[in-house]
Amino acid sequence: MTRGQQRTLVVLALAVSIVTALLMLPPPREGSSEGMHPVLPAMEADQVERVEIAWPHSATPLVVERIDGDWVSVAHGSARADDQRMGALVRSLLSLEATDGFESPSLADFGLDPEQRVDVSIGTIVGDHHTVGLGAETVDAGTYLLVDGRVLPAAGLVARSVPLDFDTIRDRRVWLLPISSSDSLALSGVVTWSVERADEGWRVTEGELPPLAEGVVEPAVVLQFLQSLQIEHFESSEAELGPVELRVELGDGGGGAVALDIHTPGIDGRRRVRVPSQEQTVTLAEDAISTLLELVGAAAD
Repeated sequence: MTRGQQRTLVVLALAVSIVTALLMLPPPREGSSEGMHPVLPAMEADQVERVEIAWPHSATPLVVERIDGDWVSVAHGSARADDQRMGALVRSLLSLEATDGFESPSLADFGLDPEQRVDVSIGTIVGDHHTVGLGAETVDAGTYLLVDGRVLPAAGLVARSVPLDFDTIRDRRVWLLPISSSDSLALSGVVTWSVERADEGWRVTEGELPPLAEGVVEPAVVLQFLQSLQIEHFESSEAELGPVELRVELGDGGGGAVALDIHTPGIDGRRRVRVPSQEQTVTLAEDAISTLLELVGAAAD
């Protein structure tokens, strides 16, 4: 072996050693910056089962709990929160990072006085509780956290990732019932017909399926559209409702049923929709209602 070949082997061996050493180093925390450290103890998102958010000037904090795998707000009649939005919120809280903290006699200078900050508490499946105060943006564009009485400089405007109210993270699906478990579909009002699942598909049990421009109403298509409906706005319980224009009722496969009542337009020209099973009045996009009326054979000629 020549001296040049020996030198080449030495260089290759050194390169392999360096690469091996680098691979053995622990991976950096994703998104972490120099001098930053986690604010909350390390845990998986599914270990968090309770999130409480207290906004300034709000007498009642938002409390969302994971019950039987679903996030619900006890203060809103056990209304469901959106799982994806709650998952993103929990992951955002668990990924909070800050530099070493310090004590300050003037929390207002850091957007952390009670008139500005948002207090967020999480509870875990083992009974642990952790609270973080999220500060408002300060005049120097800094963002700070309050943890155990200490001010922690943080990265980013973390308070903006917290919902402003429950409607921000509320589950906006009209139908929480999955299509696969629906065993009947009944309509009454401007059109009246009902069907139920049978071995060969769907069997008409009342009335007859209305004709469409091409063919007749397809229950499977109606169900798929119903499953896609999204709530546009949550109305107050005092919202005035006109007569029911159309009731849509789904069998839940267990002997029960859930319904959707579409009311005639109000003085503002908008139809309100009542979901009795969820005890709420909502509005949907007007084109969504028009499409539904068309699919069930109730569209105006």
